[in-house]
Amino acid sequence: MAAAAALQFSDHRPKTSLHFATDARPGSTRDETMHSARMEKGAARATPSSGVPRMAQATLARMAIRPGRTGMKAPTALLLIAALAASAPAMAGHPRPAIERAADAVQPLVDEAGQRGIRVSVGLADVSRSDGAQRIIGSTDSYNPASTIKLALLATVMRQADRGLLNLDAPIGISPYMVVGGAGDLQRQAMPFTTTVRDVARRMVVLSDNTATNVLLYYVGLPTVQALLDDLGLQTMRFNRQMFPGEKIGEPANAIDTADTLSLLHAIYIGDLLNEQSRRQVLDWMLAQEVDTKFGALPDTSRIAHKTGETGTVTHDVGYFLVPGHETIVAVLAEVTTSDGYDETMRIGNPVVQDIANAVLDALDNP
Repeated sequence: MAAAAALQFSDHRPKTSLHFATDARPGSTRDETMHSARMEKGAARATPSSGVPRMAQATLARMAIRPGRTGMKAPTALLLIAALAASAPAMAGHPRPAIERAADAVQPLVDEAGQRGIRVSVGLADVSRSDGAQRIIGSTDSYNPASTIKLALLATVMRQADRGLLNLDAPIGISPYMVVGGAGDLQRQAMPFTTTVRDVARRMVVLSDNTATNVLLYYVGLPTVQALLDDLGLQTMRFNRQMFPGEKIGEPANAIDTADTLSLLHAIYIGDLLNEQSRRQVLDWMLAQEVDTKFGALPDTSRIAHKTGETGTVTHDVGYFLVPGHETIVAVLAEVTTSDGYDETMRIGNPVVQDIANAVLDALDNP
């Protein structure tokens, strides 16, 4: 890294420094003194982006014009400049990537939560560019996904629509036996109830409607969801249980980890999983999220497209922070190991998720 820094900064340091270091040869004491003053003044005004500390620049300027007194030859001066550039702050004048600043900001929050019995995993992925970096901070183990698993079903529905295998505007009937409790308002509709596939998908995301989720799972079939997960190469993410409480359809039970969550969200946003129209529809629904805890409790949610998930022991929020030029996938998974009650888990865990989201957003907003 030091060598790389030296090369990087040597390309950007002022040309005058190189010129005087190699060519300046004042002919008299008076000329030498005036020339030295000019060099030191120029060095003092040099910006940090040159890669060489200002005091060192002035010293090098004096050394460069007095080869007879210092015994320093031009090549030696150049080597010293490179060494000093390498010892300067590695990113002087070049702001660190936003994702690295965000990772540094959340690390102490993850550590502090762990000391309080909250197992936290934070995933960050830069989607402002096709080769953006990814970071995972905290736990890399699996979690109960709660309602965040609904994004896998949503991606499946949209891919089927893109392939012409289903019509989002087709009518779909909901029977009383499909109705479950928990989040959502379909359970309060008079049954049987008829709407469209699109409306059911919207309710699943915007309201986290559990009945809508079960209806769509019946509609596309579990093997179709699993095929999508397999196509994306996801090793941990599984959707084998219906919602609330739901019948377990297969083994293992529903599961996610941060790495697979980042991969799924990345494929939705920047990959070829969905066409542009479907991608836009997914983002619009996630931007319209009505659950106002965790990410939804931030002061400005207009740039946050997200999906929550929570049970008696976990509280999660995952999605996209759409900061122009720094668009980033953010996944925060939290398990409160000291609680087995829903209210207590939300009381303890939600502020942690919110604080982490605030720290990430601040890092993205302030390069």
